[in-house]
Amino acid sequence: MSEDFFQRIVSSREMLLEADYTRFPEAPDLSDYGGIKPYATVVVGGQIVATIDNQGGVSSDDALGRRLHGILAGEVDGTNGPNLAHARADQIAELLGGRVVKSETALTQAEFSALPKIEQPKPWIDYDAMRADPKYGLIQEMKHRRAEYLASQ
Repeated sequence: MSEDFFQRIVSSREMLLEADYTRFPEAPDLSDYGGIKPYATVVVGGQIVATIDNQGGVSSDDALGRRLHGILAGEVDGTNGPNLAHARADQIAELLGGRVVKSETALTQAEFSALPKIEQPKPWIDYDAMRADPKYGLIQEMKHRRAEYLASQ
């Protein structure tokens, strides 16, 4: 077997093993984070049809979501946030003949920009547990035997 082929086999087995031992830390609690609180709702005929958060994210039913896909503003002046939320709320209200009701939790663009950055915990590999896995030993043995074979050539 060629060295390149052998290395691809070993590499794929190592990647699979690392995937088995990759740990994902718990996501931070964002329940009080102002950036995801409601900016506004769009009301049509007395019914709330869409909620837009301070980042500009839109929540609606699936049918409206499909209608809105691809037609809503993607950014305003190169940013997301309340300016985008405002533009999207206006677009939806105009499209559906509704009205925008601004939420008490709506932020200004300056307030949004001043929010602390969300630190996302990074996944990590539990190398100690991985090295204790019998599959790790088999991979190491494969490498050792390959090295012995190549040395004897």
